[in-house]
Amino acid sequence: PSFNQIQNETQTDESSPFVTSNQNNDNNVPNTKETLENINNELKHLEQYTSNLVRKTFNKNNLQEITKFIGNVKNMFVDCMLHIMKQDDTIKSNLQTIVHKTEQSMKLQEKIKTIQGSKSSITATNNSTITYAEITKFKLPINVEKNPKESNYPLFLNNPSNECKKLTKEQYQSKLKTIEQVLKPNELGIGLKSSGATAKGGLILSFHTEKERLIACEKLTIHSTITKLSPFIPSKLLSKLTLVGIGSDNTKEDLQRKILQQNADINEQVLSGEFFNIIMITKLGDAVLKVSPIIRKIILTKRSICADMQSFKVYDRFYFKQCFKCQGFGHYEKDCLNETQTCAHCSHDHPFKNCPKKNDQSTACCINCKKSSNHNNNTNHRSSDTNCPLQLDQKHKVVRITDYGNNGY
Repeated sequence: PSFNQIQNETQTDESSPFVTSNQNNDNNVPNTKETLENINNELKHLEQYTSNLVRKTFNKNNLQEITKFIGNVKNMFVDCMLHIMKQDDTIKSNLQTIVHKTEQSMKLQEKIKTIQGSKSSITATNNSTITYAEITKFKLPINVEKNPKESNYPLFLNNPSNECKKLTKEQYQSKLKTIEQVLKPNELGIGLKSSGATAKGGLILSFHTEKERLIACEKLTIHSTITKLSPFIPSKLLSKLTLVGIGSDNTKEDLQRKILQQNADINEQVLSGEFFNIIMITKLGDAVLKVSPIIRKIILTKRSICADMQSFKVYDRFYFKQCFKCQGFGHYEKDCLNETQTCAHCSHDHPFKNCPKKNDQSTACCINCKKSSNHNNNTNHRSSDTNCPLQLDQKHKVVRITDYGNNGY
């Protein structure tokens, strides 16, 4: 048979793969996987059909033409497969872009809803004027970063002897060497964070973890006869609060009685055994309270205490020692060993009240930040400034040794 006859035969033969392909005229477009599977099946059918044609063909020229024809068909299928695979990669890339853009738009929508909700909470209805109270209530959802200070676990070593003098430098080094020989930190796997001497001949050792502190305390207790020091773990302090503007006319006893009478929730906790005490009333008329964690939470939830038929603001109090002579921390002016007085404003050698530049903020210079090894600290503030980095460090130390309950500070 001639080539044209064979070609015409393939167009009418039901076993031909080209007939099945042409009969597939539905509008449903198969996915990439199904298309590739169909192409593989078509190629298998084509190879089988080719072998049948070869057996029917005896003319060499016709055989060459058939082979060329089949080769063109196979190339067509290969091109089709490459095209589909290329299209598949493009579709995947487009889908990834669409998903990414969709996620971004959803995040933006959430932010817009949050801002609109916050804005609507302070927007006065019927175009009325926004009050100051409404403005103070307005808060954006800001994630406040907690204090990044590293945890500190102190262990006190008391000197039980009658000598209550502070250790000299040589005695201090000798005690530390004895403690190192007893602890053997390399064997126990503990590391000392810092150490210091107390005013009464003792030591303070600070560790990185509670486990290290407990191991050291147990070891030093067993060998206390060698170190001649008695170790103990300090308990946390009760928190202190400042009751603002109560006046200096009241005594501590009278003020405590009035507070318990006019604040039933606090009185109920005191009757159940919780601690509440007024430890002092300052010259400025502020009262200092020492309270348990439960009572502190009750008071700070209300942010006020009722007394003398009035409501007084209450704030956390962070008490630490600061000398008004040298402006240093850890002691008072009466215990200061410095001979000259340091100005809290300009850090020169004169009292603050005699400073000629105390009204000029540009001349402020904190003596503590000036002496600090941290050169990143800004010194353009007074040493009494509550935002001074070293004052904030003292505040953080108080927070670490204070009991604020399960909720923390």
